[in-house]
Amino acid sequence: MTTPVPSRQDEPSAAIPPYAIKTWRYLRVAMIMLVAGLAVAVGHELVRTGCLKNSISAYYYTPARGLFVGALVGIAACLVCLQGSTTAENILLNLAGALAPVVAFVPTTDHGGCPSIESATENSGANIANNVHALLIVGGAALMFVALTARRERPPRAALVAAVATAVVWLAALGVFEFERTFFAEHAHGAAAVPMFLFITAVVAINAFKYKADTNGTLRNRYTAIAIGMGLAIAADLIGYAVNWSERTVVSEIALLGLFALFWTFQTYHLWKRGLWETPR
Repeated sequence: MTTPVPSRQDEPSAAIPPYAIKTWRYLRVAMIMLVAGLAVAVGHELVRTGCLKNSISAYYYTPARGLFVGALVGIAACLVCLQGSTTAENILLNLAGALAPVVAFVPTTDHGGCPSIESATENSGANIANNVHALLIVGGAALMFVALTARRERPPRAALVAAVATAVVWLAALGVFEFERTFFAEHAHGAAAVPMFLFITAVVAINAFKYKADTNGTLRNRYTAIAIGMGLAIAADLIGYAVNWSERTVVSEIALLGLFALFWTFQTYHLWKRGLWETPR
């Protein structure tokens, strides 16, 4: 891997207010800390039980449930609030943030195989009914807010298209949730988790190009390596499903969460005083 020329991350941006730069910085650090907290909670269960469940998502059914749900909801808020350097990046962050609560509130149907103190098993259906119902109502309100602000601020066409597509998905999710509750409970977790990680992988790929432009270097940089690693982790999970590899999901999820935290660590460092990448001319 070639080493690019030094970045300009130490140069504060004159066009961005210092408080905005600090806000972006703290949102990125918050996501790193939330992933670390989830790792500690899962690690505590691993030490206590002596085994690892088949997926991180299965820890919804253990005493780590609070950290699992809380971390995903916190990350969702950070992703939505964090402004991207480009319209495409901003759209992808918003979409990933919109899907994260679904992953949190609709648990995987596989309890993971590792013996533990079961939590929320009998009431998972009631939890889904309550939490997803609230999420859909708040999501609808958020879409109305987006529509109202779009009339005043005239966002880019790509952002409008993404908002309309999100509204269509919201309507579809509402219909399935209301009329096919069992199907929703069985499939919503996976249907949200896979695209969420794909969107995040795309964000990392965009940052690989931004880093290349910022340093006058090549695409053989750390962001490219993270994007490739995330893509391989997703592919490993899909291939593992085809060959019936029982540990496929936990391995891929550990890799994805670790790379997710590593990405925000690198970006926090590179944009410490600048807030955002400069858009190449």
